[in-house]
Amino acid sequence: MAQLDEVFAQERYEDGETGLARLLKRIVTVLNTPCAVSLLRIMHQIVGSREPSGALSNQEEQRSTSILAKHLMAHLGKYFESQMTRGILRPVKAGLTAYLITSILISTIVGRGQSHRIQPSHEELAEMIATLYCYGLLPREEQTDTT
Repeated sequence: MAQLDEVFAQERYEDGETGLARLLKRIVTVLNTPCAVSLLRIMHQIVGSREPSGALSNQEEQRSTSILAKHLMAHLGKYFESQMTRGILRPVKAGLTAYLITSILISTIVGRGQSHRIQPSHEELAEMIATLYCYGLLPREEQTDTT
């Protein structure tokens, strides 16, 4: 989490697509270390092996395993809100956008190394997510009806 804090502390606010791609590359670099990948895989196994309620549930354990994801989502949410305030990104639900990108990042990193999946590089992963999301996040020019 300290490494993610440092990534966001160093973030410069640039144009939407370039800034998001650069930010995501830094996040992927932090999350894709062997230690972080192992931690993410353990988190997924623990959360996935529990019933939502009942004898097999362990709500305290589930809360603790999601701390990293919540931390990342909070930072991304603030990043998106700031970019939207500056007019660099169009106004959308920043928290939901942060949740979706965090989910994609973690799922992709946890799934790396499985032979049946595509193995993108850090750069490819970050650029593809930025490209896909920026289509919907970048401000759109108002079209006038000429008919």
